[in-house]
Amino acid sequence: MNTEIIEALRLVIKEELAPVHQRLDKMDERLDKMDARLDKMDARLDKMENKLDAVTDQVVRNSEQIHELKEMVQSVQATQQRHELTLDILSRRSIDQEAEIRRIK
Repeated sequence: MNTEIIEALRLVIKEELAPVHQRLDKMDERLDKMDARLDKMDARLDKMENKLDAVTDQVVRNSEQIHELKEMVQSVQATQQRHELTLDILSRRSIDQEAEIRRIK
């Protein structure tokens, strides 16, 4: 009789715990879905970080190139100013020489 009572108690406990097990199974399923979503989000975040790294690298390269171009433009401007000064001097000499030639004639 003792075993019958034990078996009866086991059956009752099993029946009482069945809804709890069902809820736990549903919770496990939901957690699995959440894990899958988090994995997808992690993958997307990794892609975004990679893109951000690439953009950051490009910004650094662009900044370096802009700096180089700025130096080149400044050099060209300095050369242009020297050429303008030289042309101005040559123009004045030419005018002076033409005036001297007219005076000599």
